[in-house]
Amino acid sequence: MCQAGEGNRCRYFTFNGYFGFGPDAQKIYDLYPYGGFCEFMTAPQYALVKLPDSVSFEQAARFGYLGTSYGAMKKADAVAGQSMLVDGISGTLGLGAALLGLAMGMTRILGTGRNRALLDRVKALAPERIEVHALDDGATAPWAKQQTNGDGVDFMISALGPGSPASTMLDSLQAVRRGGRAVNVGAVAEPVPVDVHWLMDEQIQFIGSNWFTAAQGQEMAELARVGLLDLSVFEHQQFPLEEINHAISGLQNRNGGFSNYVIVP
Repeated sequence: MCQAGEGNRCRYFTFNGYFGFGPDAQKIYDLYPYGGFCEFMTAPQYALVKLPDSVSFEQAARFGYLGTSYGAMKKADAVAGQSMLVDGISGTLGLGAALLGLAMGMTRILGTGRNRALLDRVKALAPERIEVHALDDGATAPWAKQQTNGDGVDFMISALGPGSPASTMLDSLQAVRRGGRAVNVGAVAEPVPVDVHWLMDEQIQFIGSNWFTAAQGQEMAELARVGLLDLSVFEHQQFPLEEINHAISGLQNRNGGFSNYVIVP
């Protein structure tokens, strides 16, 4: 949202919780003219995803987070039959990665987290394919290698929140097999001191990923249409637009990634 404009240049702007001054405000406004939580917006046809009848409005509202995880998995070259490790598997991004892993044919899905009750809920989605590990129970890398006959996982998705310590990501990075990939979509609270010599020797790729393409969104819609991507696990909590602040204030009480907060204009 841009306010207090002077001609074609804004003195200050707010956008998705950020506040700034100066000439950059106009640049931000040009890139994001709608701000956040608007009722309507225009979009070019090539940026749209056609939803099947089986996907509800509330489920479709989750495509942003699901797509972020899907884009990361595409960068990891995920294919059926592989093993994957999801850091923060019970969170919003992590649960999406688990659901997509099931839909894409991952035979072994390993996940970490702190909330044991939520971890149990994730495992219950597919007990024969999902294994979970509470961070309080010890290091992740030895556990993950034990689960994969000592080889390590084909790829790792780091969906940790921005308040997480770098040590957690580094631990899981050690669980990736030689020639595997690690993709970060969650960020952590501090710089990550990576041993590049180890990355070189093990030929491991460490990749940053953000968002997804419209084509990838359409692929997800097709996975949902044919029943491979199960969107029924989400617990929808709907709010009218005028109650947006109330909705945001209740986010800390959500049931991990299972909660789906939806603003209905």
